[in-house]
Amino acid sequence: MTLSDLASIGSFISGIAVLFSFIFVGVQMKQNTKAVRAASSQAHSANWQSIMAPIVESADMAHLWRIGMSDFASLNDDERVRFICQMSAVFRFWEGARLQWRNGQLDAEHWENV
Repeated sequence: MTLSDLASIGSFISGIAVLFSFIFVGVQMKQNTKAVRAASSQAHSANWQSIMAPIVESADMAHLWRIGMSDFASLNDDERVRFICQMSAVFRFWEGARLQWRNGQLDAEHWENV
């Protein structure tokens, strides 16, 4: 076997090694993408729960939410401020979810359930 033959075999083996490394990197990127999407899903759900927590945990806020949704005019000034702040958080959540969905950062399942 000549030196030229050994060089050809080495070149072939290195080409195969590069091919396997590309396959490995592709698999790793796919797994990383799944992990990022899972984290994004968790963050999306956590954000929604943090917005809804005051309504669920406080009878006063639940009452304010119910009245504000059905008869906003009957709220006094302080109640209107609290209701508007809560609604602002809800609308900002929806706005952020829409932007994330539009940019491909939020799964369609989450967007359709918002």
